[in-house]
Amino acid sequence: MRGATLLELGLTLAILGILVTLAFSSFAHLRSDRLAEGVAWEVAQVLRHAQQVAVARSGAWRAVRAAFTDRVEVRGVLPDGTETEVVASTDRFPAGVEVIPLGRPVVEFSRSGSPTPGSNQTIEVRAGASVRYVVVGAQTGRVRISRTRP
Repeated sequence: MRGATLLELGLTLAILGILVTLAFSSFAHLRSDRLAEGVAWEVAQVLRHAQQVAVARSGAWRAVRAAFTDRVEVRGVLPDGTETEVVASTDRFPAGVEVIPLGRPVVEFSRSGSPTPGSNQTIEVRAGASVRYVVVGAQTGRVRISRTRP
């Protein structure tokens, strides 16, 4: 007798279906994990650029402010407190990604490149079940990405 019985064929298809389901759910988690990581890197990059601009323009500007809406926008702050035009920004965040400043929706860097007192220092980036935190060091202004909440 050659070939497979209907029972063997059914069991093979059931096992194959289970394996495909496991692979697909793992792929979806991997995709959201990479998306959160990518947006966190983009936010960190813009914050580092804002620091550099604050130091470079220290003679004319009092500070540099990064504000969070559906993107990050960086503006200079003149000595009288008014803001300049946008000097740097990210693209709009992708669908399904939330960028949540924990505290004030602004990070402000002084002329030395350190964050101003009262400025937000942690930004949560969430894509599905994946979360990353962009953390700005209070004294040094070091910008880093963390998987755990500081």
